[in-house]
Amino acid sequence: NSTWADFGLHASLISHFAASSRIPLDFPLAAGTHLTYPLIADLLSGWFRFGGWSLHLAIFVPSVLLIIAFLLLMLGFGIRLFRSIGGTILGLTLSLLCGSAVGIVKAWSDFVSSGQSLSAFLGHLNIDYTALTTPNAQVTNLVADAILPQRAFLMGFSTFAAVMVLFTRLREHPSTKLAIFTGTLIGLLPLVHTYSFLVLGALLAGFWVETYLTRHKIMSIWLVAGVSALIIAVPQILWQSLATAR
Repeated sequence: NSTWADFGLHASLISHFAASSRIPLDFPLAAGTHLTYPLIADLLSGWFRFGGWSLHLAIFVPSVLLIIAFLLLMLGFGIRLFRSIGGTILGLTLSLLCGSAVGIVKAWSDFVSSGQSLSAFLGHLNIDYTALTTPNAQVTNLVADAILPQRAFLMGFSTFAAVMVLFTRLREHPSTKLAIFTGTLIGLLPLVHTYSFLVLGALLAGFWVETYLTRHKIMSIWLVAGVSALIIAVPQILWQSLATAR
């Protein structure tokens, strides 16, 4: 259900939203404190819970849909980037495996030396090959460590993938309207997933610097997208920051 370590937090937020006639801005786990946690994913589930869904479905259905959206958008980005389905599938696979791709080599070596059938070996794994600590492989796996246990990541990742598709379109066919739309989408991220907002902001800045160094022009579609993102994002960032300060 994408809430492994934080089920209590997310269940409390979802129930808090569902039980209120308006969006509450207090943190239910700490009385009297302000809510600054990226709340949109839990607010969506709270609306489903308010509409009569069970807590399980209110968490599960949006998570599955967001995972599917993320994978499809990454495939779309890969096709635009590599211009081949083979490269796209390989790129997506390596992205999902992250550093834990090294686990495939270790797993194959252990399987060969075990003398077992493949089904028997997979049915009794003694090692977590997605997060090896030996031999000196301190790695993580995107599926096991981010997509499944982290609710905010799902909406952030799917939005991130959508923006990456839009970035490829902007690079090939610059458009002010598309730049504003892309910037607006990025600007909506602070209350969804802050890390995705920071990464996309850094990419925007990098594209602007690249354009400035190659064309020696300050004004570009990347600047338009960045300004659009900041106009939407700054009020959210200030609200979160000032609420924390109080």
